[in-house]
Amino acid sequence: QKSYLLEIAKEYIQMVHTQFGKTVKVIRSDLGGEFTLTVVQNLFKEHGILPQQSCPGHFQQNGVVERKHQHVLELTRAMLSHANVPAEFWVEAVHIVVYLINRQITPVLHQLIPYQVLYSKLPDYSWLRIFGCVCYVLLARREHNKLEPKAVKYVFTGYSDKHKGYVCYDENTR
Repeated sequence: QKSYLLEIAKEYIQMVHTQFGKTVKVIRSDLGGEFTLTVVQNLFKEHGILPQQSCPGHFQQNGVVERKHQHVLELTRAMLSHANVPAEFWVEAVHIVVYLINRQITPVLHQLIPYQVLYSKLPDYSWLRIFGCVCYVLLARREHNKLEPKAVKYVFTGYSDKHKGYVCYDENTR
């Protein structure tokens, strides 16, 4: 939600500094009111960030962002449809789409991979799985007895950014 902008902007500024040793110099946005709030403007000033906004009535100034947004949405719809996964999983599908886009060659970076440019190494493709596929999650010994199954059937819905693992959905327990 737009009300989370201040918190997310703080986290983003710190993450860029910690992970990449870089500083955010400019934040460009449309005329969304959340970017004009005093607390957000003060955050930008505190960090020396120049806020830029597109001119009123000239959405094409954000053309690259708008096209990429459209691309992400088209791929998301295709993934949901192909996997026969309900639309309620659109957030998970968007995350996977962006994850995959950042791991494929792009002409914008002269046939390099965004992940490679950012981390100076190639991504590990062995980690990839098919959105919506059936997967079996191995249970810890304490979660089953000798006669119960050692794994439970789930649906793959994404990659965890908090754990070295996958995000899976249990259709039975939701």
